[in-house]
Amino acid sequence: MKIILIFILLFEVLSAQSYPVITGAPELYLCILNGEDAFTTYEYNLEPISQIYTFNLSATPNEVMIECNSNFEAGYEQDGVTTNADKTVYPSNQQGWGFEPWGFSTKEPFYGYGVYKLINDETGDFIYLDLRDARYARLWNTFIGGYSVDFRIRHDYTNHIWEYDADASLNFFDSWPTYQNGSVIQIWKERTVEVPRTEDFPNNFFENSLGLSEIVADLNDQNSYANPTLIWGKEQDEDVTKYRV
Repeated sequence: MKIILIFILLFEVLSAQSYPVITGAPELYLCILNGEDAFTTYEYNLEPISQIYTFNLSATPNEVMIECNSNFEAGYEQDGVTTNADKTVYPSNQQGWGFEPWGFSTKEPFYGYGVYKLINDETGDFIYLDLRDARYARLWNTFIGGYSVDFRIRHDYTNHIWEYDADASLNFFDSWPTYQNGSVIQIWKERTVEVPRTEDFPNNFFENSLGLSEIVADLNDQNSYANPTLIWGKEQDEDVTKYRV
């Protein structure tokens, strides 16, 4: 009897290691198109390159924006992103990152309001995501024109381009605006909003600090660069992805 019990426990441990448990669905869904191989795991890193902000969901509708600490600065997709038999990853695969204010009901690791660089380790392809619009994820706040939290990013692995879908429906594929490798996706513009709402953030949200991002000129040569992209953001430590003017 003891031997049978040990066997059952061992089987449960091995099963848990083979099939990681996802505690919640992401808000930033990551999809892949034209992967190199089927059933292959790719690594994607969501790296913050500005100060990150969040709010306390339990305080709504009177939420106040605050600075995130290092525990909420995204990072690698926790399980890796594994393609299906057709070399793709769909939203229903539940790959991606969770929005920090949603807490235990979303998927770790978390992201917040700020600028992120999304990088694929295998190809070096990357895209910038600018989420600095206080309307984002505050759908209940109709006074400011709040919109929903879910959206999708799709990486065309073979063609080295990125696509964005502002309406992250799991059942339909809506329009997918295309972005070249190294571009900046400003989330509010895909919601037909020209100017982001920033007055809800702390006063130092936009200090006199101008980021100069790298842009790849030749998609087959990651060391070649074309015209840079300027990104406003709070002053922080220097790194190789941007320079201060």
